[in-house]
Amino acid sequence: MKPHIVIVGAGLVGALAAKALHDAMPSAAITLLDAAPEGARQDPRTLALALRSQQYLAQLGIWQALAQEPKHAVTPIQHIHISDATGPGSAPLHAVNEGVDALGYVVQAQQVQDALDHVLQHCSTVQKRNGVEVTRVQANASGNRLELSDGSQLQANLLLVTDGSMSSTRALLGVQMRQFDYAQHALAGFIETDRPHQFTAYERFTEQGPMALLPCSGHKRFALVWCAEPNEMARLKALPEVVFRHHAQHLFGNRAGYFTHSERLGTFPLHFAYAERFVGHHFAVLGNACHTLHPVAGQGYNLGIRDVIALVNTIRTYGLGDLGSVAQLLAYAQARRADYQTITQFTDGLVHLFSNNIKPLSFARRCGLKALRIIPSLANPVAQKAMGFGAGKSAEKSAESSIWR
Repeated sequence: MKPHIVIVGAGLVGALAAKALHDAMPSAAITLLDAAPEGARQDPRTLALALRSQQYLAQLGIWQALAQEPKHAVTPIQHIHISDATGPGSAPLHAVNEGVDALGYVVQAQQVQDALDHVLQHCSTVQKRNGVEVTRVQANASGNRLELSDGSQLQANLLLVTDGSMSSTRALLGVQMRQFDYAQHALAGFIETDRPHQFTAYERFTEQGPMALLPCSGHKRFALVWCAEPNEMARLKALPEVVFRHHAQHLFGNRAGYFTHSERLGTFPLHFAYAERFVGHHFAVLGNACHTLHPVAGQGYNLGIRDVIALVNTIRTYGLGDLGSVAQLLAYAQARRADYQTITQFTDGLVHLFSNNIKPLSFARRCGLKALRIIPSLANPVAQKAMGFGAGKSAEKSAESSIWR
């Protein structure tokens, strides 16, 4: 009987895991469960893919499927400009200084999802089932018995939980989340300017929260992510579009040009959440079901991609005969801890350091930005994190053999 992997959640992380596991272990049977009806999944987010993430998607043939369609336009990030709204101080990062064509790429999440769904149609060992949820998980000697909402059952030698930050399957497994409310909301939308973006991403820190502009398809178009305290966000939402745009311009300055058009898509609260344990009896929790981050550094989906990289590499090392074993899952957990610690401390530190106007901190961060500008070697670690390579030694080693195999 073939080893059976069940993936609960067919979004960006779950679908990627199905494709990666299919390619690495063609003798395994994979069932991908999606609570949404077929064709109903819509993801309006704009993603900043780190270079390392793009390389992995290319390795699996997903990037090619994404980039070959005209409607699936991707935009390289060749420059990153970081600045502080509370006083003078800024720092640039440039791809050419790191010896790469781009530090990362901007793409719509739905376009990545469409590309994943397309390539999965050609994966013979992957069975996708829509409109079903897991209602009960019962552990047994060979894995977990899953009861589904349609009355059927599945036996999984390895259960992967990838059904998002509000995961019901994670709750069934008894996995608790550590959570922290940032007391900020994020507004997502688009900004158009009067001059080309020149493939530059901007991160502007204000006393209430960061404001990011990501270059999009259309040479004068940016994706906007603006974070602020709830009361301020409520005020921003109520402003007429022209007044909203002028306020954004006032905070951001003219470094990206004059804002000629804006579009507000919606707002959402920001919090940090981290699973107290992300492996257990023949199961692992990946992606947003395991970790939900502040969008300040654009690390959310990139961290989920590295979950998949490390998991596939670990299973390949131990072999399918050991699928879901304690040793295999503990090795995966060990491979991820350094990356989790590095990225969560990095993003959380950015939020607390920059989202205030405390004078000593304001002075220190402006000095830090100036140092990055004056001493290029100091910018390299920041650029490495932006590209997805500053993840800690154990995570680097785990993923490297898979990426460069």
